[in-house]
Amino acid sequence: MSPEPAIIDSTTIQVKCTTKDNFGNLIVTPTDGDDVKISEKRKQLFDFFQQGNVVKLYWAEYMQKRYVAKAEVEQEAPKDYVVKETKKSDPAPQAMGMWWKELGEMIRTKDIDLSTPHGKLLRSWYYAEMFRVLDIKIE
Repeated sequence: MSPEPAIIDSTTIQVKCTTKDNFGNLIVTPTDGDDVKISEKRKQLFDFFQQGNVVKLYWAEYMQKRYVAKAEVEQEAPKDYVVKETKKSDPAPQAMGMWWKELGEMIRTKDIDLSTPHGKLLRSWYYAEMFRVLDIKIE
């Protein structure tokens, strides 16, 4: 059994919502502040992070990275608690055009390594999306 981690700090958050990433980690979005990742290695803590709960997080450090070592529910949300979702606004068309142009330029100049799986996927996605927008069909 490994020793208990040394707690270096604590914070309290109210849970707005949660999601899981591709690695099984729980991503907690608080009502205020930045998202918090709870490692899949600490999945025994996942049940604490119910929408509306006020949770105290105990932080430790490993190899100069902070992580949530322990958590405890300070206040459970009322049964009828619902967080109102705010929709993020879409970027302006000019901004989207700028990003598309920049991505195309990065692919053309090979600033993105096209020999990697991620580079190949990004290039394929870029061209597929451009063909869709321009209504080009490859037969």
